Amino acid sequence: MKTPLTYCKDGGCDKSFGWRTCLPCSLDETTFEREGGGCAACEPAKHQHLVDKNNRKQCTECDLCSELAVQRPAVPLNTLSSFAQVPSEYTVARVTAACVALPRRRLEKAGDVLVLVDDAHWRQRSKAQGEPLPAHHFVDRAAGCLNAR
Repeated sequence: MKTPLTYCKDGGCDKSFGWRTCLPCSLDETTFEREGGGCAACEPAKHQHLVDKNNRKQCTECDLCSELAVQRPAVPLNTLSSFAQVPSEYTVARVTAACVALPRRRLEKAGDVLVLVDDAHWRQRSKAQGEPLPAHHFVDRAAGCLNAR
């Protein structure tokens, strides 16, 4: 099996020109496959957080009760079928993304007393990550996390 070697001459590669190996968009769950080729990043300001698992050519958003969690573990390059012949000392970042529940305040018993622990978070729809609630506000979870009041 041959390693794909591509001459880069458009915006689809990290370099504006020259030879390089091009990795598939599927290695990054925060970028989608463009119709004309190449990858494009999901844009939280446009309510796009991660690639739609059912359609790699579009992004989807996290609901307002969750936020985007991204991990970038290094994986051996030869675990990819296109690069099976590459020496194993090479690694590449595989970007995984998931929507995870926003942190909530909770009650804990400390001796004979109940205390509030942690901060409650909320997320604006145009952002990928949540943030602590401002003072004197609460999240209306009965309305589906739609409002921080």
